[in-house]
Amino acid sequence: MKDIQPIFEWALQNGDVKVVDRICIKLLPVMLKNNIQLTEALIKDCDSIDVPDALYEEVLKMAVSLVGQPYDTNKEAKHV
Repeated sequence: MKDIQPIFEWALQNGDVKVVDRICIKLLPVMLKNNIQLTEALIKDCDSIDVPDALYEEVLKMAVSLVGQPYDTNKEAKHV
């Protein structure tokens, strides 16, 4: 399990104001398959959101695609 909260925080800092909604909408089928229901409000209120490794990778790929710049996983390690 990995925490996707740092990815969402990074996306909010580097993407447009609706980037979190866009990530959630594009990954909705995958999240529902994993029994995960996320909203922008829930994401903002949670300190961590642990998901299976495969879903973490999907969220990371989608966030990088929508933000348009690479995500620094070293920064995440310092965050945790």
